[in-house]
Order: sequence, then structure tokens, then C-alpha cells
Amino acid sequence: MSKEVTVTHKTCPICGRPTVYAYNVTETIGQNIGTGTWFKCACGVIFQDSFPEGFQPNKDYLDGYLSSKEFPDRSIHTQRTYINLLEELTYGRKWLDVGYCYERPMNWLRERGWICWGIESNRHAIEDEYHLKGNFETFDFKEKEFDVIWMGHVFEHFRDPKYALAKAYALTPEDGVVFISTPDVDFIHQTSPVRFAHWKHKEHYILWNKEAIKREAEKAGFQVIMCRSNFSERFMSWWDLHLILQKIYV
Repeated sequence: MSKEVTVTHKTCPICGRPTVYAYNVTETIGQNIGTGTWFKCACGVIFQDSFPEGFQPNKDYLDGYLSSKEFPDRSIHTQRTYINLLEELTYGRKWLDVGYCYERPMNWLRERGWICWGIESNRHAIEDEYHLKGNFETFDFKEKEFDVIWMGHVFEHFRDPKYALAKAYALTPEDGVVFISTPDVDFIHQTSPVRFAHWKHKEHYILWNKEAIKREAEKAGFQVIMCRSNFSERFMSWWDLHLILQKIYV
């Protein structure tokens, strides 16, 4: 008896190799109801079969954060944890918060003497001199430079994260620093695929492990100052990785 087998593969958007290892993940609550197909590549990333288009967090999505009693503390916990190191690494005080969503962290930083800009793609976002509306990957910053570019859980949303790293490099001065927090796929094996909270097929495109993101950061010209896994719920998100990068200027 003959048997017909069809193997579906996808080409990795990071390394360009084909992969056939897939997770089919169905979500039943929240804004991500439905099924997404995710492919795992040997280079260390997991990516969706297509880029999710047009996601906009609704009011309930944001209110879920803003209304919690832990929000005032948790919303600045990451900045508070790493600010002394960031201020040691760079003498400048110009900060860009990519995908800032809410004002609390930038206001806290302004109280420390930072000049803060934020860029946000949400159509309801404020737009003025310090609140830029648009997509980081395509936005024209003209002649601006930022001493710190903060990417708190936006890296997984980028269509071309390698380009985003190159753009961050171009937008920072010689001692410029980039912070990235993004889901850590190594936690899938520790928590199980069912408990891993970061699939979100309507929002996320590419998820990383530590070695993959460090490799691409170094290719972009950065020195990896820190790269650690986080599972503490004191932060706004957990089961993620935290990365501090700096240009190699000495």
C-alpha cells in the first residue's frame, strides 16, 4: 500500500534555513483567540508562519495593567533594577522608549533628570514633541540620537528585528546603550508549551533564546553587557530575557 506524506517547511527569517518543527497553539481567552502555527529553528528562534498584521491593543487590554494595584510599582521595576548600570555606562541623558504604552516609566525617568521621548504605533497614542507616533522600524528620526534606547517587550513585534538592531545602532552615539526585554523560548522547555504565556499569535512574530539574540546583537556591532533570564513576577512580564547592549567604543 502506498503512503503519501506532505511535509510543510518554512524558511527562518533570521538565518534563512528551512525548518519543519512546528507548534500549533490554540488560545481561548483574551485578544489572541484562535490558532497560530509557530516554527522552531536550530538557530535559536521560534517564528510564526506569517507576520501578524494590524494588531492594536484595546482599552480593556491596557486597563488590565493600569487598574491593578501593583501597577505603579511593577511598571517601573525593570527601569529601577537597571538604571544605575545604564547611568554608569553612558554620560548622556537622552532616552527613547519604544512602544511605551503608558507614561509612568518615562515620568519616573524624567524625575531622575532624563530627557525622554517615546514612540508608539497605537492609533490612540499621544503625538507631540516628545511623544512620537509611528513604527520604530519605519519612523524617520531625522538627526536625533538617543543615549539609551529602551525596547521593553517590543522586539517580538518587529517584522525585521535584525534591521531594528542596526537602526538602534545608528541612532545611538559612540557609548550608546540599548535595553531589550523579550520572551525567552528556553522557558518553553522548563514550563511546557502549554504554560508558556508568550505565544500571542495576533501580536508576536519572532521569539528568541539568549544565544540567538546575543549572536545577532554582536553581528550588529554591539557588546553584550548583560543577558539574563527572568522568571520574577515583580517585573511587568516574566519568563523573558533581559539584555543590555553597548556600542564597542574602546
